[in-house]
Amino acid sequence: LVQLNDHKTSDKDGEGSGSEMIAFKTACRIVISKVMTILKYSVEIRRQSNLEVYDKTNIEHLLISLATAFIHIPDIHVTHLRRLAVFHASEEHYAEAGHCYLTMAQVYSSLIEGKTRNHDTLAEETHGSTEAGKGTLSKDLHPLRLQVCRFLKLACEMLDHARLYEKCNHTYMKLIPMLNLNRNWRELSLAHKHLHEVFEALATSEEKNNEGRLLGCYYRIGFYGPMFGGRDGREW
Repeated sequence: LVQLNDHKTSDKDGEGSGSEMIAFKTACRIVISKVMTILKYSVEIRRQSNLEVYDKTNIEHLLISLATAFIHIPDIHVTHLRRLAVFHASEEHYAEAGHCYLTMAQVYSSLIEGKTRNHDTLAEETHGSTEAGKGTLSKDLHPLRLQVCRFLKLACEMLDHARLYEKCNHTYMKLIPMLNLNRNWRELSLAHKHLHEVFEALATSEEKNNEGRLLGCYYRIGFYGPMFGGRDGREW
């Protein structure tokens, strides 16, 4: 879309050079292909969801494909990751749902790091930043930090359901400092309470030699290459 807009801006009379027209047509084909893929996947997800018996693996594959297609647009990427997380949770795939929320938190954490880095670079170029500038940056980052905390909390809940207690503890090591930074005492109290329950469950589990736990083992199988026919590119 950026390429199409640039072409429109630079070629106001509609008569570009041969190479420009080739680039324009190529960009059009790419955009149309992506839009058609997104529409096709969305329609198929809706169709499958309306069936009494549907292919859950296929829906998962479609949701993963949509999330991957928008990996370069954080907000839309997170939107589709959220859909995938909700789907996994509804199927009681709690480890996978937890991983989705961790990925969502990482997406917004990267945005925070990028904005902070850009601010620091600008401050160096302008020989120092003002207190007002720091205040504006902090105000801009606050909603993102809240989102990161929300996703980390949801990840902890899912990982607890999956009985991945060690991973849950590791996630709280990221969440609790952020709650301290935001001075969110109520959420801190709830976090410590849940973490206490997680440690109790972990201790009990180890006393029983981790009976019934998968210890975080998770395998994903994919088929790639024309030799696999219709399974080419599919993952389970």
